[in-house]
Amino acid sequence: MADFNLIKSLKRDQGGKIVLLVMDGLGGAPISPGGPTELEAAATPTLDRMAAEGALGALVSGSGPTVYGVCASPEKAEELAEKLVVRGFKAQPVVVLGGSEGGSGLG
Repeated sequence: MADFNLIKSLKRDQGGKIVLLVMDGLGGAPISPGGPTELEAAATPTLDRMAAEGALGALVSGSGPTVYGVCASPEKAEELAEKLVVRGFKAQPVVVLGGSEGGSGLG
């Protein structure tokens, strides 16, 4: 059960943004005794390629083949998309609008 008092005590009003990353499957048991977990053994060529081509971060949607990359600017997103398309991927840069300039609109 969540300790909401602990969560409230960690809050700091400093004008920054927060990214909440929920990672599922990190506690998986090894596939075989002494071997890697499913996460450690997973093949991640698309995530690896996006990171190698300049994404600040990359993640999978969890439902289907969609992979998201996070870039520092719309121009970097365009560059990344072009590099991925040349390598045979389908890529579409998307700019999240809202909030302050360059912000996510998430508050």
